[in-house]
Amino acid sequence: MRIAYDEQAFQLQAFGGVSRYITRVVEELHQGGDDVRVFAPLHRNQYLRGSSVPKSVFISTAGFPPKTGRLIKAFNRLITGRQISAWRPDVVHETFYSVRAPGRRPLPTVVTVHDMIHERFPQMFADGGRGSREKALAVSRADHVICVSEATRRDLCEIVGFPVEKTSVVHHGVDVPKSQASPELPQAECRPYLLYVGLRGGYKNFLGLVEAVARSPSLCSEFDIVTFGGPPLTLTEREAAVALGLPAGHLRYAGRGEQVLAALYRDAAAFVYPSLYEGFGMPLLEAMAHDCPVASSWHGPCPEVAGDAAEYFDGADAESMARAIEKIVFSPTRRANLLQLGRDRAASFTWQRCAMGTRSAYQRALGAAGQ
Repeated sequence: MRIAYDEQAFQLQAFGGVSRYITRVVEELHQGGDDVRVFAPLHRNQYLRGSSVPKSVFISTAGFPPKTGRLIKAFNRLITGRQISAWRPDVVHETFYSVRAPGRRPLPTVVTVHDMIHERFPQMFADGGRGSREKALAVSRADHVICVSEATRRDLCEIVGFPVEKTSVVHHGVDVPKSQASPELPQAECRPYLLYVGLRGGYKNFLGLVEAVARSPSLCSEFDIVTFGGPPLTLTEREAAVALGLPAGHLRYAGRGEQVLAALYRDAAAFVYPSLYEGFGMPLLEAMAHDCPVASSWHGPCPEVAGDAAEYFDGADAESMARAIEKIVFSPTRRANLLQLGRDRAASFTWQRCAMGTRSAYQRALGAAGQ
């Protein structure tokens, strides 16, 4: 099969889940013998830069000059469209949400819906709903839509009214970094800690985790909370944590970097995922792959991803969250059980399996376009 990928994710992200996902799928399909090509004339993506997949690139840079975003986007759309039309692929996978398809003529098109956060939480976004409109237009043009979880497909079909027969659910794979780096924590002492990964605002429910730990005398006395990813902790966040009852100094920020994250997973007493909504929930699999026991909310796709390899709680209930964490960190038997279940669960989410499911979606797009 001859498959083209447009520039959008690689223009938008230097690092990030969407561009990593596309790069890994392309690599697997390329290794499997498909004729694949990424069209990204001007991009800043580190995954694509380090990949050996076939690509059409003019300039790969660490970043773009200020106030050039619209110009670069227009240039990329123009050049990508011409190159894809000239290459004549069987199918185009649009790597994000665009109002217009790339290319001069209609081609069978696939788009991936990663979540429905804009639609579920419009009040959290300052773009006036633009993200939702662009997504809706991209989805409406597509011959087939890949959803990263059953929960995301359900939201897409319910909120937008998209026909379920034009969708496929294809779960992500998970990578396991091989580094054995030590975590770069900001304090010399290393008390036992509970790990939180990702952004911390809104539906991510980070302060819900802080409240849960603060309400549990046993957790509060024995464990810190270490956060990874996102910007450094703000004074407002630290003050909110103290107001909830978490002692000053029990909340730490561990920065960024894959090597640091791998070590943090490995050494944490537990990984806690308090999110009230997700499209997929990649940190769940990352924790399991790194032998870190998981306590997770039961909202959205979390049970779909984690299966029986997590201790679940109601993310909106601090007491429920605290009890789930306590079951892990104070029970060696339950911890050992979750570690084994987690290894088995993570092993079933491979990029090869993701690529094969994606290829099947391309075939369905070709069939739909031919009707």
